[in-house]
Parts: sequence; structure tokens; C-alpha cells
Amino acid sequence: MAEFSRRFYAYEEFVRDTKIVVDQVKILVAPAHIDAVIAVARGGVVLGLFAAEALGVHSFSVINATHYDASCKLDELQIGGLPAFGGEKTVLVTDEIVDSGETMQAVIALLQARYPAIRFVTAVLVQKPTAIFRADVAAQESDIWIDFFWENAGGYRGFE
Repeated sequence: MAEFSRRFYAYEEFVRDTKIVVDQVKILVAPAHIDAVIAVARGGVVLGLFAAEALGVHSFSVINATHYDASCKLDELQIGGLPAFGGEKTVLVTDEIVDSGETMQAVIALLQARYPAIRFVTAVLVQKPTAIFRADVAAQESDIWIDFFWENAGGYRGFE
């Protein structure tokens, strides 16, 4: 089996990239502000929590978007846990990466259909250049596989 390019994404890189994302989000939405954060589980939760803290946002929700089961890709993306909104005008949607773009595209389409009066701003740490969806804000672009520091805990942090 052929090896493919991959790299480790360390906590220090995450801190740097989160600052980039937060600064770009502030510029993008100005003079408005973010009213709520929705994190796409699981990878988007880490960025979402840090971004919510940095932006002073207390309304934080997590949605599940599943494209895979234990062994294979599903025919349809399953999305669950949509929050109920009341008066929010601008909502930040976070994920760790836009890889194929299918997940974020489906999540945003569903959110916009359910809440047409809300502006949804998307933010990710890494954007793949070949994705069908472009995040509004991305700290960096990469075309190789990323192993984030919170993944595969046993292999990286001594949790054997």
C-alpha cells in the first residue's frame, strides 16, 4: 500500500491558527458581532470553544454531522442536534477542516433553510484547495492529510 503525505498539527499551531481565525472573523462581521457559535462535532468543538471564549460568546452549541460509520462512508450525511435560535443575527459555524467540503456544505444548507434570517459565517483551521465548499475564514490551506493533536490520543500523548 502506498504511503501518502501527512503531518502532525500540534497544539502550538492550533493556538496560532485560532488567533488568526478569531481576528479574521472579527474583521469579516464588523461592525456586527457573533451572537452564537455552532461547532461541528468532533473536530469543530475544539476551535469552536476557543473561538467562543476569545469572542466573548456564551451561546455555544454542538451539532453532529456523520458521513462515516465504524467501517465505511455512508450514502447520506446525517446531521443532528440542531440548536433552537431566538433573535440571533450572526452565527459562527466551526470545524477543524474543510476536506471534501461535503459536510460543511450540507450543514450550512440545512441551517440556512431552517433559519433564513441568520447570517452563518464559517471558520476552519485548515481548508483543502480541492474542496467543493470554501469556508469564509480559514487559518491555512493544505492539500495533505492532517493529524490533529486531539486525535489518536494513544499515539501522541502517552494515553496507552
